[in-house]
Amino acid sequence: MTTEENRKRGKFAKAKGRRFEQEWVNTLKGWGLEAKRTAHHQVFGGTSAASDVVCHQNGVELHHELKHRESLPDYLWDYLGNHDALVLRRNGKPVLVVLPVEEYRRLLVGDSDKV
Repeated sequence: MTTEENRKRGKFAKAKGRRFEQEWVNTLKGWGLEAKRTAHHQVFGGTSAASDVVCHQNGVELHHELKHRESLPDYLWDYLGNHDALVLRRNGKPVLVVLPVEEYRRLLVGDSDKV
């Protein structure tokens, strides 16, 4: 792959990420939350400490890191099944909780409406 092809590929990937970030901001705002995309270079100098989207709920600032991928492991959905949450633990790493968006909404805004 040439350097020019790599540049175009990166440009498209960044645009895809921006669209997903804005879609998520719009979803959060649709739930009645204050939310915004962050400017990585302004917030943390472009380091990995920057989050993609920040929202506020009940005085708490929630930082969201978004990943829009062509493929993700199917076993995540298989493990989740009909449960409300999937809790994952890898040795030496913090526990992760994976929630369907409906459950995340219910926790944030306290209603049971489906998204």
